[in-house]
This record gives sequence, structure tokens and C-alpha cells, in this order.
Amino acid sequence: MLLFLILPLPYLLIAGQLEESFQGWEKKSFWKDWFYLLLWLLIFAIITNRFATFATFFFFLLLYRRRFKKTWEVSFFYGSYILLTYHIIRYFISSFVLYLYSLSSSTETVWLILDYMGMAILVFYLHKWLLGIFKIDFTLLEEKTMSATLKSVNIVFASLLLARIANLALSFFISDAKKPFNTTISLVMLVGYIASLVYVKTQQEKYRINQVLLIKEEQIRDLNQFINKLGSLYDEIRGIRHDLGGVVASLRPAIAAGDLSHIEKIYEEALVKLDIQLHNVDYYSFDVKNIDDLALRSVIANKVLQAERESIVIGVEVHESIPVVAVPMLEVIRMGDIILNNAIEAARQTSQPFVRVALFMDDEQVAFVVSNSRLDAPIDQSKIWQRGYSTKEVGRGDGLANLLDLVRSYERLVSLQTRVERESFTQILKFKQKGESHEHYHFRG
Repeated sequence: MLLFLILPLPYLLIAGQLEESFQGWEKKSFWKDWFYLLLWLLIFAIITNRFATFATFFFFLLLYRRRFKKTWEVSFFYGSYILLTYHIIRYFISSFVLYLYSLSSSTETVWLILDYMGMAILVFYLHKWLLGIFKIDFTLLEEKTMSATLKSVNIVFASLLLARIANLALSFFISDAKKPFNTTISLVMLVGYIASLVYVKTQQEKYRINQVLLIKEEQIRDLNQFINKLGSLYDEIRGIRHDLGGVVASLRPAIAAGDLSHIEKIYEEALVKLDIQLHNVDYYSFDVKNIDDLALRSVIANKVLQAERESIVIGVEVHESIPVVAVPMLEVIRMGDIILNNAIEAARQTSQPFVRVALFMDDEQVAFVVSNSRLDAPIDQSKIWQRGYSTKEVGRGDGLANLLDLVRSYERLVSLQTRVERESFTQILKFKQKGESHEHYHFRG
């Protein structure tokens, strides 16, 4: 009875390494998941005792689909990953120990107790070690750009699940040769599992390299657009300088003659106009020279040009040197892109659209602040982070959910704050500087 009650332990421990909501013994949700998983295991045990543990796969498949709003492909991955991680590691260790030491049936009973109590902790730390080695970004794996990789891994995982089912079924007929057979199968399954992790890691590295190359190309395009824009701004400044020279020249005889009415006319018709031109917001939208971090500079430059094309007023304030941040370049661009895209999309719906961007140092951290106009409509702050929820067009509700996943993946290097006011929405990212002493970050699904 005790063994049955602790059956959910290893699966929830592994799930907690992938999803924060599964963590915390003190949370009611943790014990609810424990109870529901136990119920699933009981139902499967009544139907088919030998395959009862496969209830875990269906439990997490539906949980990721319904609670976390993942696609069926992503839900299948997590369901099979959690089950296979525990089964393959446990199966490999137990089959080798039984084979090498030729344990008797009485000793095997003792091993079962260790299997369900000590093995859960052992697998937890071995899985943590594997995550540290491969550093797989589960959030990235969920994106459409990695769909081909996810599909390939799901095929391998489905094959491993079928192999495990076949092994359990065949064990009825090969009991005399069970130990060496189990050892061979467990080794094959472990190799397939590790190969899948290596494949995912390799594909993600290729993706990152390609993205960096695309970013470099985009930076060159943005630089050319910046040069063209700066050229037009220079022409505008040169025109203002020429006009100012004319105003000064016309003021000289008026001042000499003491003609106040003429001076007032020049002030109202010329100087006021020049002052308005000099305070044109365009002059402040390209204030990025103090940003040393290429990722932040690139994403801001790109969105400034986008906002300008859409006639959205955008201002950038950088009054001090901004160092390189500790988060990798691709992830910084992904975070900045999500925040600025959301800001532009929300501002676009308002009658007086604006986006304000500020970068400054706050207690040795780089603060990236984006504020935008929004419609004066209620926002449910408890839902804006849910996948699929959107205050804009249908099907556009994954941005903030992806942003939250990214921040959680680098939670020791970046933090996120949100402020919702009546007619504005503000997001604040605070990055640690590169080279600053900090704990090692982790990847999370």
C-alpha cells in the first residue's frame, strides 16, 4: 500500500524540473496533482496492472494540453519525456544491478522498496545532471521554428514507449532469459533517449547560429536605414541652421532701430516655428550610441524604424553608458522583440499612439523600460500571462506567455515587472551585467 501511495513521487519530481507549477511540497496544487495522478494510476491498475504506470503519460499529456494550453505535439513530448526519463534511467540501473549481482527473489523485493523510495531521488539528481550537461531550452523547443525537431523527437519517444510496452508484454514468455534480455533492452532505450537529447541540443545550437547570422544581416540593414534616416535629419538640421541665420540677420536691424513690433513679429512667425522643429521627437528616437549591448541596440533600432513606418510616436532615452547584459544575445532579442511588438500593437489601436523606451542603470542592473498607450479598457492581470489569452486579435495571445517562460529560464539573470495604468502599459526588464557574479542559470520548459 505504501509503495502505491508514493508512485507519483518520481514523475512529479521530474515535472517540477520542467515546470515551476509542479514545484513546492507546501502548495495545494502539488498535492492535487499527486492525488489525480494516483487516481489515474489506480484506474489503469484495475484495467491492466502490468501497464499501469503508462497512466503517467496520458495524465501529463492532458495536463499540458488543458492547463498549460500547449499544442498536442508539445503535450505529447512532455508526457512521454516525463515517463521515459524515469522509466529508462530506473530500468537501466535496476536491470543492470539485478543482472550483475543475480539477486534472488527475496532480494528483489527489497530492491522494489528501494526502487520506489530511493530511486525517485536518484533519478531526480541524475536528470538534473543531464539537464546541466545538455542545457536544453524547452521553451525554444515549443516554438514553430523547432517543429521539425520536435516531430522527430516525438517519433523516437513513441518508438521507445512501444519498445517498453513490448518488453513488458514479452516478459511473460521469456522469464528464463529475462535478466540479460532486460539488460540489452534497457541499454538500447538509454542510448535512444540520450541520442534524442543530443539531437535536440545540436538542432538548437544550429538554430542559434543561424539566428545570430540573421541578426547580423538585420543589423546591417538597420544600419543602412539608420544612415539614410540620419542623412535626412542632417539635411533638416542644416535647413534649420540656415533659417536661424536668416532670423538672426533680420533681427539685427530691428534691434538696432529699437523696433519692438518688428522683433515680436519675427519671434512669433520664425523663432517659435524653429523651436517646434528643434523639439521634433525624431531627434530623440535614434539615441542609441550609449548602448554597448548589440542585442538591445539592434532590437530597439529595428522597432524604432517599424514604429516610424506605422506613424507611431516613439522616443528612446539613454542618458548613460549601458553595458553588455549577462543574458545570451538571442534571448535578449527575443525578450525585447516580444515587449516592443506588444507595445506597438497596443499603441496602434489608440487615437494618439505612443511608445517610450528608456535604458538606464538601476542598482548595478540594466533597466529596460517600455511604456505604451493603450485603450481605456479593463485588463485581467491574472490572465495576460496565460497562453492563448489576448486583448488584441484572436490567436495573438502567446507573446507574454513566451516572455514569462524566457524570464523564468534565466531567472537569476533577469527579472520582469509590469505596470497597468488607465491609458498606458509598462514593462520593465532588469538584466544583470555580463561578468557580474551570479549563480548559474537554468533552462526550464
